[in-house]
Amino acid sequence: MNPSMNRRDVKEYSTTAREFTFNSEPLGMPASGGHGYAYLDFGQVVGGQYIVKRKLGWGLTSSSWLAFDQKGNKYVALKVLNGYYSKLALQEDKVQWEVEALVSLGQHPSHCVNLLGFWREPGRGSAGEHIFLVMDLFGGDVRRLMISDQIAFPLKLAKRILLHTLRGIASAHATRIIHTDLKHDNIFFKNTMSTEQIDEWLASDPPRCHAPELSEDGLVQAAISQPLPIISIEEAMCRDFAIGDFGNALPKNTYQGLEISPPELRAPEVFIGSPWDEKVDIWSFGCLVFEVVTKQRLFHFQPSKNLQMSETECMLYQMSCYTEEFFKAEMLQFGLHSDKYFNPDCTLRNKKASNKAVPFESWLKHHVHRIPALQLSEAEIDATAKLMRRCLKLYPDERASAEELLNDPWFEGVN
Repeated sequence: MNPSMNRRDVKEYSTTAREFTFNSEPLGMPASGGHGYAYLDFGQVVGGQYIVKRKLGWGLTSSSWLAFDQKGNKYVALKVLNGYYSKLALQEDKVQWEVEALVSLGQHPSHCVNLLGFWREPGRGSAGEHIFLVMDLFGGDVRRLMISDQIAFPLKLAKRILLHTLRGIASAHATRIIHTDLKHDNIFFKNTMSTEQIDEWLASDPPRCHAPELSEDGLVQAAISQPLPIISIEEAMCRDFAIGDFGNALPKNTYQGLEISPPELRAPEVFIGSPWDEKVDIWSFGCLVFEVVTKQRLFHFQPSKNLQMSETECMLYQMSCYTEEFFKAEMLQFGLHSDKYFNPDCTLRNKKASNKAVPFESWLKHHVHRIPALQLSEAEIDATAKLMRRCLKLYPDERASAEELLNDPWFEGVN
């Protein structure tokens, strides 16, 4: 089937009793069932001025597309929320908040993705209504950069990525925004391809579609994800990085009971249900310091058969071991789940939890010995551990602010 074919002309089937499998996002599945992904054609004009060129990727709540802005005469990225999340976001004012957050950040640009425009548009079939967000086009994210090269990043590159990320966090916090979802996928590197170079790339590698698939709406044909060409490590050393995806961001305040962040990067106060604020971003950043430097997870959200611990128990145990700290009564007394995991004396209920200290320095050295390409001197290990320790305090008030961390000696000489 030709990618430019109008998919609304495809014969429909009655498939209400079928189970479906998809090579990409589940197109043709209703928004009412938690789906409703955007069903776009290559060459289609959306928003009155943006020509859809190819799909860059997709995630749990949206798909992203490369588009050409006819008025601005440049390429941009479109983030298109699926119908289910669009409706949910409108009901909960999440879209309005994300737009306001991005507009506010745009007034003080500092390593945060810039919003260029937004609108709502009906989708096809059962997809419902979509919310379109127009962003500057970035070259890709740090997760993809990490996967593209299996060896550890040069320390200079790791520091650049982390410094730019920290500047983005500081900018968000200064404008009273908590990101809540910091991770490799949400740290982007700048695109330096010109319009002419992107034209040539599209001509040499045209957009493609998967084979037709059955769905609730009939036969559908999803676009293949074709992100911009991955850059080399040498090129990355000169790129600017920025944090994006503020869809889960919240106004700076104190919250309780909301589950945020990927589990491996989630702050302890969120696990135990204690009140939390912008310091959850600092905890996530501390975890990312270790992960960007080593390309390994610091914490592992999984049960332990040997210790007979659940995922959450294991996380809380690891946190105490690595930080060399004990949980405090002033935090646990407000935790909605504290009684489930802790004794009255603030020790973990699991009797096999021995509070064995594993300092960050030891854990870094372990990975240096295990990964030949990870070349860190003793001084670099100590400095990295000190930075992590400023972020990874069990008690939130003891964590440094993003602004304070910008002056850490670890970033000296990094731009």
